[in-house]
Amino acid sequence: MDCLRLSAGKSRELRIFHINAMDAHGPLNDIDRLRQENSALRARLADLETIVMRMPVPIAISEDPESNRIEVNPAFAALLGIDPDQNASLTEESAAELPFHVYRNGKPVAGSELPQQRAYRTGREVHDELEIVRDDGVRYFIYGSAKPLFDEEGRVRRTFSAFVDVTQRKRAEKALEESMQALRNANEELQQFAYAASHDLQEPLRSIGSYAQLLQRRYAGDAEASEYAGFMVDGVARMNTLIHDLLIYSRVGSGTLRRRPADLGNALQWALLNVERSIKEHKATVTYDALPELIVDEGQMSQLFQNLIGNSLKYRGELPPLIHVSADESEDEWILTVRDNGIGIEPRFHQHIFGVFKRLHGREVPGTGMGLAICRKIVESHGGRIWVESDGKNGSAFRFALPK
Repeated sequence: MDCLRLSAGKSRELRIFHINAMDAHGPLNDIDRLRQENSALRARLADLETIVMRMPVPIAISEDPESNRIEVNPAFAALLGIDPDQNASLTEESAAELPFHVYRNGKPVAGSELPQQRAYRTGREVHDELEIVRDDGVRYFIYGSAKPLFDEEGRVRRTFSAFVDVTQRKRAEKALEESMQALRNANEELQQFAYAASHDLQEPLRSIGSYAQLLQRRYAGDAEASEYAGFMVDGVARMNTLIHDLLIYSRVGSGTLRRRPADLGNALQWALLNVERSIKEHKATVTYDALPELIVDEGQMSQLFQNLIGNSLKYRGELPPLIHVSADESEDEWILTVRDNGIGIEPRFHQHIFGVFKRLHGREVPGTGMGLAICRKIVESHGGRIWVESDGKNGSAFRFALPK
């Protein structure tokens, strides 16, 4: 029996037999089977080609290893503004005739640096994000990858790439960045305004306060005049406190935090020094546990403790204030607590009290309604959170969590 072999790669060999009448049944069955396999293979290839051509995502495949000639599906051709039969490679001389240019991070990309060309040189999958700018002014952003296709010897024979259109995402990112920049500019202008306003307002207030005190001393014998002058002095003092608190609030989180490893115990000690007079006046007792070292702005942490302890002193009960500062460690944060035996806060006001100018009591309790708002802003600028736990009868526990 004569036999002729046609190589179809190392994995398969096709045999065409010259058959005699006596051995017709066997060889004919092999030929029929191979014909059926070839037909099925052609059908699968046709299906794959149809799928690729109808895919709504941009797809490209090269006709050679170096990707000097690249065929694109209709979706990619429409995005590039070219005919589907046109060579889309930017490495050919015909690249000058293509109606588009490619950019990466705002810089032009040479044809040799496109994803498929890089996949050929490296022999590895390449991920990339590109901007397509057409001559008609249309712009697209695409993200995807290119992969090399190897022959049986392990050499790159073609390259293949697929992308998704991320133009809407990029536009949304740009709009968000522009909004964030506008917000940063507005915050900076607000800080400058607050500083200028506080500085300019303090000078006339000092003058008013000085003359009010002179009037109060001169007319000390006149009860009515002395009372009116006292109202003026008190109003000036409250206005000065309000300006001071507004200035602190505007500065918190608006600039760069001076973050460094700091012992919160030291920050607490500075806060206690600042409220020492009030502690002695109200016969308060302040105790504390060992506090952790965290990467924070120590000055702002001291302000935070000062405001919380001052809040406990202001809203004290009938008994001398008892204030305790503690710290509990969790997996990814430290939770610090300032607990007191004061009058407490009803649960329905727990969120209300952290707002600007939010106060639950009248003038019988001094304050501007800014203290807890400043606390919240300090904690949030450090990536933390703050809340209060109280039943409204048995004191309050102000708790704030800071990341490790």
